[in-house]
Amino acid sequence: MGADIHGFVECRSRWAEPEDAWSAAVDLDLLYLGRNYDAFGCLFGVRNHAGFAPLAAERGAARTDLGRRTRGV
Repeated sequence: MGADIHGFVECRSRWAEPEDAWSAAVDLDLLYLGRNYDAFGCLFGVRNHAGFAPLAAERGAARTDLGRRTRGV
């Protein structure tokens, strides 16, 4: 069975109101085409057959403090 990962890289503005502090900067679909398990492994440690040290292992989505676009995913 295949694995798909959907989401966004978000950036936080220091000058925005708390409810608008986070904004979607990059859709993860732009970082890889289709099911790229090397990209999944490098970014998140998922399907990490190459043994990359993941950049954001086991983080998931924050329970609060998400940007509006990410909350809709």
